[in-house]
Amino acid sequence: MGKYTDFFLRIQEAVDAFNLIPSTEPVKVVSHYDSDGICACAILVRALQRKGMAYSVSVYQSLSKDILKELSREETKHFFFADLGSGVMSGIEEHLEGRDVFVLDHHPVDREPRQDGIHHVNPHTFGIDGSKEIAGAGVAFLFAVGIDGINTDLAHLAIIGALGDIQEDEEGFLRLNREILDTAIAQGKLEVKSELRVFGRETKPLVKILEHMQKPLIPGVSGIDGAGQTFLKEVKVPATKSGKWRLMTDLTKDEEDRIAKGIIKRRLDENLLGDIFGSSYILSGEKKGTPLRDAREFSTLLNACGRLNSSSIGIGACLGSDRMKKRAMEQLQAYRQQMGAIMRWFHENRKSFIEGDGYAIINAEENIPPELAGTLCSIIIHSNVYPQGTYVMALARNTVKDETKVSLRAAGKVAGGLNIMLQTAVDAVGGESGGHLSAAGAIIPTAKEEAFVERAIRVLEKQRLMEDVV
Repeated sequence: MGKYTDFFLRIQEAVDAFNLIPSTEPVKVVSHYDSDGICACAILVRALQRKGMAYSVSVYQSLSKDILKELSREETKHFFFADLGSGVMSGIEEHLEGRDVFVLDHHPVDREPRQDGIHHVNPHTFGIDGSKEIAGAGVAFLFAVGIDGINTDLAHLAIIGALGDIQEDEEGFLRLNREILDTAIAQGKLEVKSELRVFGRETKPLVKILEHMQKPLIPGVSGIDGAGQTFLKEVKVPATKSGKWRLMTDLTKDEEDRIAKGIIKRRLDENLLGDIFGSSYILSGEKKGTPLRDAREFSTLLNACGRLNSSSIGIGACLGSDRMKKRAMEQLQAYRQQMGAIMRWFHENRKSFIEGDGYAIINAEENIPPELAGTLCSIIIHSNVYPQGTYVMALARNTVKDETKVSLRAAGKVAGGLNIMLQTAVDAVGGESGGHLSAAGAIIPTAKEEAFVERAIRVLEKQRLMEDVV
């Protein structure tokens, strides 16, 4: 049998095991705090609600041994781990022995379970790349559909999760995500349009969209304050109307074509290749002009909720609560203000960071919340601060737990698997790490920061040498 057939058989086996649980027994859902994890959690919550089952939810940045030990004290017999769990199978076996456990994940696999009662669903097990082909929310969706076909109306949440994990490339989605997308379209929840590849189409002023564009980069405009208005004058597109900044959604087809031609000309002059067009994913039932309308912006909104310890608000927004949607938009505004302050701190303190050949290490110490270390890295790698191919690592302290959160990202395509590189550095000092080939995170003891940074420098420099040889 083929890998996809085997993967779906594993899903069905897990569904069959779930169906043996009496509907009167409560279920615990444990999920990751990012957009993908929140979507996965919302899918499972809705599926449980439709089954009439009681449930409780906990959302975490990562699964540590202490968290698993804490979960083991709960009386619940049935656990779901969504968008996490595959990397800590030994810990799950140690602390939840004898419980009914469902792990629905897409991260690299530690190992397959060795105990009965642990139902592990992960595409990597079958040779399917979970970092590109299906996200945690997608795995949760396929499981939910296995429970009841009515849950096909949740497909759009799986796509929001996949966009949050950057699983769409210039060619679109791969097989499993593409099939889920087709379901979301058929359900009338998503519309897909081929348009200029921009972020913030529903909410950001047009001039700011142009100045913030990185993919594609607009020579002489991207990253330059005021350049957006100059560019719009060149292509004869008004930046304002009735004294208000125009949005992308305000443009006529002719105006958008003029902007596209202007971008193409500037890129050709600089010998830059790459398609400036891409797919926009529109959530049909959401209000125009809000961050809920565009699936990418919705994903950012969910990340904001998770990073600000308000995952429950994000889950409620996914499930259609108007009150929670309003609160989620407030969280997004607060998140943007906080990230603005963090980026000002970054630029003001850049001289204190470690910047080597092809890498940068930013030890923020106690200057930023640890849960925003990954976001800081992501903004930096998309802001032309460092050249393409640069590895960017950020550290931030949790003073309550005497722990330091570490995140590793890369600007553009790189040869190294970030989860493997970070694990190598963490192994030298003790701690826990996880993630994908393209994004990784870890928790280390704050007392070991100096030793960790020394080890990380050696790992990054070795990686650069290997890439130079190739």
